Amino acid sequence: MAAASRATLQQALVQGLLSRRMVKRAELEHLYAELCSALGLRSALDEDLAEIQPRVAAVGLDVRTCHDPINATPYIVLMNAKADTLAEVATPYSPSELQYIKALIDAIFHAPDHRFSVPSTQALQLASNMQPPMTKHAANELLHSLEHRGWLVLSRRTGAYSLSLRALMELDTYLRNDMEECVLESRPTAMARFIRHAKARTVLGTRIAGNAPSHGTHGR
Repeated sequence: MAAASRATLQQALVQGLLSRRMVKRAELEHLYAELCSALGLRSALDEDLAEIQPRVAAVGLDVRTCHDPINATPYIVLMNAKADTLAEVATPYSPSELQYIKALIDAIFHAPDHRFSVPSTQALQLASNMQPPMTKHAANELLHSLEHRGWLVLSRRTGAYSLSLRALMELDTYLRNDMEECVLESRPTAMARFIRHAKARTVLGTRIAGNAPSHGTHGR
C-alpha cells in the first residue's frame, strides 16, 4: 500500500513538473508536503526527485536545480536534455518565428557594454531586418508569447528585454554551441555584468542524480 502511494506521489510530482517546467523549490515543497499529508507518507522530496530522474530521462528530460544568482532563490527545473538546436527546444514556433528568436537572442548576447538586454524598440526593429521581413505586429505578438512562456523578462524601468533564468536553463545546450564566445566562464567581468542585467547564467544548473548507487549529484 505504501509503495503504491509513493508511486502515486511520484507520478503527481512528474505531472506537476511537466505542467510547470520551472518552479521555486519553496513552492514545490509546499505542494509536495500537502500531497504527502493527503497520502499519509513521510516527506522525502530529494529522494523522490532522484527516483523520478530515470523516468524523465527515458523521454529526453532532466530534473535540475538552479539558483537565481541575484537573490539565491532555489528552483527546480524540468528541461529538455537532448535538444541541441533552437528548433528542438522552441517546438511551438514556425521557421520564421525561430529565425526571429535566434536574431533576438544574438542581439541580447551581443548587446553593447555586456548589458545582455535589448530595448523593446530594437527588438521590434529586428523584425524588419529579417528575410522575408516579419511585421512589427507579428513580432510584438511573438515577444508577448515569449514573455508568457517565461523566456523573456521585460524591465519596466528600462523597457528592455533580457533572457530569463528559465530560458537560460532550457536553451543551455543551444547557447553553449552557438554563443560560446559569450558564455565562456573565463570571462568573469562579462559574466558578472550578465548576472546583474540578465539575472541568470547558463552555468548554474545542477543535475539531480538518479537512483543508481554509483552516481552523485554533479554539475554540468
